[in-house]
Amino acid sequence: MPSAATVTAAQNFEAAKAGPLGVRQEAVAAAQRTYRVARQAELTTWEHAHAAVQKRFDLLKSDPEHPDLPAATRALNELQQPSPRRLLAEMDRAIQQADREYHETLQRLRAEHGLTRAF
Repeated sequence: MPSAATVTAAQNFEAAKAGPLGVRQEAVAAAQRTYRVARQAELTTWEHAHAAVQKRFDLLKSDPEHPDLPAATRALNELQQPSPRRLLAEMDRAIQQADREYHETLQRLRAEHGLTRAF
C-alpha cells in the first residue's frame, strides 16, 4: 500500500501536469490550424491557376488548327493539384516537438515530486 506522502506527491504531480498538457494541446491545435490555413491557400492558388489554364484551353479548343492549342492542352494536362505532403510533414514535426516538450516537462515534474515511472 502506498504511503500518504506518495499519494500526496502523485496528486500534486497530477495537478502540476495540467498546465503542460494544456500547452501541448494548444501547440497541436495551432499546428493543425496552420496546416489547414496553408493548405487552403495552396489549393486556392491552384484553383485560380487551373481556372486560367482551363479558360485558355476552352477558348482555343474550338479551333483544332490553332497553333497554341497543343501548348494549352499540355498545360491543362500537366497542371496537377499540389500534394499536401510537405505541409503534413511540417504539421507532424510541430506536433512531435510539442510531444517532446510535454514529455520532457513531465519527466522534470516527476523528479520534482519524487516519483518514478511505473512502466
